[in-house]
Amino acid sequence: MADSKALTMAVKCIRETLKTVSARGVELKKYNNEIFPYKIPALIAGIAMKKLFAGNELISKIMTLHNDVKDIVYGCRCVYDEGKRLGLELPL
Repeated sequence: MADSKALTMAVKCIRETLKTVSARGVELKKYNNEIFPYKIPALIAGIAMKKLFAGNELISKIMTLHNDVKDIVYGCRCVYDEGKRLGLELPL
């Protein structure tokens, strides 16, 4: 949460995830408020997220509590595999 470069990479990875979600038929327009941070330039989003985490104790605590690495890797692997099954290019 304190590394804006890592957060920038996370934003780029989430964009790839959104490609998979969209390819599965989810209408992302219904979620514009939630995905807006991932539509702005990744570098700006990474810096903004770093400031948000540093300045908002509640959000920092929530993110800290969601740190089950095995669970996160499992979820990422499932999304990645589905994207590949759908023929998407997912370089990250």
